[in-house]
Amino acid sequence: MLGSAGLFFIVYGFSHAWMSSWTNVGTWGSIVLGVGVLALFVWSQRRSDHPLLPLRIVESRTRAGSLIALLLTTMGVYAVFLLLAYYLEETLGFSPLRTGLAFMPLVLAITLSAGFASARLLARTGPRPLVPTGMALATMGMVLFTRVTTYSDYWGHVLPGLVVTGLGLGLIFAPAIASATAGVRPRDAGAASAIVNTSQQIGGSIGTALLNTIAVTVTMRALHSGAKPTSLRATLATVHGYSVAFWWAAGFFGLGAIVSLFMLESGATVTEPALVAATQISGQG
Repeated sequence: MLGSAGLFFIVYGFSHAWMSSWTNVGTWGSIVLGVGVLALFVWSQRRSDHPLLPLRIVESRTRAGSLIALLLTTMGVYAVFLLLAYYLEETLGFSPLRTGLAFMPLVLAITLSAGFASARLLARTGPRPLVPTGMALATMGMVLFTRVTTYSDYWGHVLPGLVVTGLGLGLIFAPAIASATAGVRPRDAGAASAIVNTSQQIGGSIGTALLNTIAVTVTMRALHSGAKPTSLRATLATVHGYSVAFWWAAGFFGLGAIVSLFMLESGATVTEPALVAATQISGQG
């Protein structure tokens, strides 16, 4: 109850800013309340003999860094999934089917880089060289998206950002998830997997609420700052709102690059199967 309620109030606070404003008491009151309830959750887990989330799981620097990387990544990537879909359909006039097909290069780029990172590089280099590089590529992809205008075309302005972002995401997700669950004791495997999923779900929820709120706030401010709103001014203001939200998403990825660079480790990592095998050999000896 404490964990779910804390996360709910934080997400609701960011969403509430869109319905009212950033200066509204309900906005910051909900966010502060959510942080406080999460603090109570951590306190209760420390005192519990059988905690739902054993805090020893997140005390590992590499595991904590991987979880933060996943949180920030999903916060930023939803700028692509949500706002870019809006842009393709409402500004460029794509149909829903065509919009879905337009995202295929992103999926293919993720598949390519994730497969290469997990199969060839992670066991040799560890997560530290890969995740910050992926964050940097995703930052570049977000910056490319900030260049879109009402007259942009898919091939010259959207596709490059999708490919660069996809290559970056593949270098983030595969190594970060593997590192977040590597070396976990069998009794903590379920909780470790759950917190990996939770970090991504909450990151997506906060990112969707926050970035959509930013885009709408910037759009409304642009509409009411000049002459009487027209159809063209509304479109220009909307695209400007998308652009500002993409800059914020770039900031999330940039922060993720710094955090992962300092928190993750280089070198071969101990995987869970290897840890189990070592435990069995030690027991037999």
